[in-house]
Formats: sequence, structure tokens, C-alpha cells
Amino acid sequence: MKNVTSILIILPLLILLPLNASARVNGVQTTTNVTIKSSTVWTSLSPSPLSFTTPNAQTCTVSGSADATNPNKKTLDNQYRFTLTMDNANPGIDGECERLLEFDDNANIDDEDSKQLLSTCLFTKVGAGSHTVRSLARKVAKTPAAPDMVVTDQSFTISCTDNPL
Repeated sequence: MKNVTSILIILPLLILLPLNASARVNGVQTTTNVTIKSSTVWTSLSPSPLSFTTPNAQTCTVSGSADATNPNKKTLDNQYRFTLTMDNANPGIDGECERLLEFDDNANIDDEDSKQLLSTCLFTKVGAGSHTVRSLARKVAKTPAAPDMVVTDQSFTISCTDNPL
């Protein structure tokens, strides 16, 4: 009986908890072509501003996708980096939200014309103020250099809340 009483007291509090939370949703979707030309500087695919006025720290999840075209089916091992960031237009490489995309030239095979890329990144303890979420891409630095690549469309969704789980 004691357990039932505890559940009856806690249950209404759990139901009300999400009503007190502050949630924000934003995002970007575009079909504008963006050419990836550099192996040393990230190219911004489409930044998205985001602002919080709540004093509570936010936890944000960003999910993104992009279509990348195969720039040259006649060279081997063309590699490109993609990442999602918050308030950082030029992050280091090999970050936890970074994904590697590779196009290979396979003899006697009609290689793919494009590849789809997906990534999700979690940002915690995001304070009040203005922030910018970015989807970024760049070539992998190596010899010979990979040819320029075009991202034909991309999107990402940002969901933030101050309600910790």
C-alpha cells in the first residue's frame, strides 16, 4: 500500500514537469548548391540563429542530413568531412559530431553519383543569449587533393529544452 501511495503522490508531479519546461525548435532546409573547395577551412552549408532568454541552461539536439555529389568518378579515395557545431565556425577535425564521407573510383563499376549523410549532435549546458548552429563541410587534407564537391541540398532540425531528464 505504501508503494501505491508514493506513486499516487509522484505521478501528478511527473505529469506537470514537462509543462514547466521551456522548449525551442528551429531548423534549416535548403536546395541551394554549396561547393566544398577547401581542406583547411570549413564551408558553412547553412547557419541557423537561435536565442534563449530563459535563465536555465538548455540541452539541444541537432539532427542534420545532406546530399553530396560525387565530384569525379575518375580519382580514388576522395574524402570529405561534415560536422554540426554550435557557436564555432571553424572547429578542429575528428570531433565527436563529425562524419567522414568517401567516394571511391572502382574499376569496371558505375560508382554512385551522390551519397546521403546523416548526423546527430547533442549540446549541453547552453546558456541564455544568441547562438548559431552550423552544418559545415570540408575536404580531407591529403595528396592528391580531392576535387571540389557540391552539396546539393541539406537540412537540420534543432530541438532545445531546459527540462533535464
